[in-house]
Amino acid sequence: MQTVEQEQLAIEGGPRTVDYKFPTNSDISGRMFGDEEIAELTDVIRSGNLNVLGGPKVQQFEEEWKKTFGVKHAVTSTSGTSALHVGVLAVGPNPGDEIIVAPITDIGSIIAILYQLAVPIFADVDPISGIITAETIEPCITERTVAIMVVHLQGNAAVMDPIVELARKHNLLVIEDCSQAHMAAYNGRYAGTIGDIGCYSFQQSKHMTTGDGGMTVTNNDYLGERIMLAHNKGRGRSGRESQPPFLAPNYRMTELQGAVGLAQLRKLPTITGLRTKWGNLLSDLVDDVPGIIPPRAPTPESTHVFWNWCPLAKLEELSVGLDDLSQAFAHEGVGFGAGYTRTPIYEYDVLKNRRFFGESGYPLHDPANGRDVRYYTGMCPNAEGILKRMLVRHINEKCTEEMVHDMARAIRKVFTHYAK
Repeated sequence: MQTVEQEQLAIEGGPRTVDYKFPTNSDISGRMFGDEEIAELTDVIRSGNLNVLGGPKVQQFEEEWKKTFGVKHAVTSTSGTSALHVGVLAVGPNPGDEIIVAPITDIGSIIAILYQLAVPIFADVDPISGIITAETIEPCITERTVAIMVVHLQGNAAVMDPIVELARKHNLLVIEDCSQAHMAAYNGRYAGTIGDIGCYSFQQSKHMTTGDGGMTVTNNDYLGERIMLAHNKGRGRSGRESQPPFLAPNYRMTELQGAVGLAQLRKLPTITGLRTKWGNLLSDLVDDVPGIIPPRAPTPESTHVFWNWCPLAKLEELSVGLDDLSQAFAHEGVGFGAGYTRTPIYEYDVLKNRRFFGESGYPLHDPANGRDVRYYTGMCPNAEGILKRMLVRHINEKCTEEMVHDMARAIRKVFTHYAK
């Protein structure tokens, strides 16, 4: 029998490793939906009230979230982007103030900053985890900095203690973007509960989903009042206040979303537990494979919940590039995306060429104050380098041990074949 090392790659005419379809994060094949969601939704429809102001589901969802995560304040919203916007609204930056943020993230992180006329300042990342650190953040702090937005990436938590310590030293607030990191933990504490404000996404592909939706949390009473006002046009949940203290949008979640959220939240420990189990098993199975760095949590006391399983290719040890690896895996039946966002977010045309607020480019372009912030290739060399080496693979609660071993076989086959 041939060993993996002797097998011909499928892309070169050899046998495929896998002939079945793996479950994905974004459709029913990889989601835990069932009678629980249907029962909660049925309650809402039969009540005749789909709005949060007259129904119990959203408020019950928020209360259960507070108990699950051990936070004092939790407010739902319409999306992960709106949850982040609520967080930035709570911070209350002045136009032109700066918020330090990660360059490997979704555009939603940046929308939340720019829509409050604050300036995103990009800190470079750790070259293995792809997450900003206290060491990369500190050189970015100026007299205009008001907050740090930490992005917990692909289910892995940032090294938070030094970041919070740095923020306290400079009197800055810390917003945690946990859109990809439900129940990820750093040294035993959940991501989103370590800084000042935590924000979560319930978009279809996330660990739990309401289709779209979000949650903003805090343990600070002042910020707790601010996030409540920020998601409801500057009014409390009763909606009776006639004079909002600040301008805010309507980001209220519906009872339909809240009903699904309730059922999904109760499944979340099982979902994240399985993802942690399968992701760690896959990392262990390929730990000795040449040319690959499997993903790991930052400390033994931390928990990686694997929104995706994203290893790094040691391209200097391989005879092909990232796209070639991705194509080889596709032929093996174990698909890997190449590069996640492909480029850091600051290289997106909308930011690089400042396509916002008409043609003004404000607040990056502010002639009245002599300010002209520009983003350019080379700003964050670690971030640019890691995206040239990152492979992206779905691994979720619907996987089985057999599937994980098949993934490992394909990884060993492809990387061993291309090792120099």
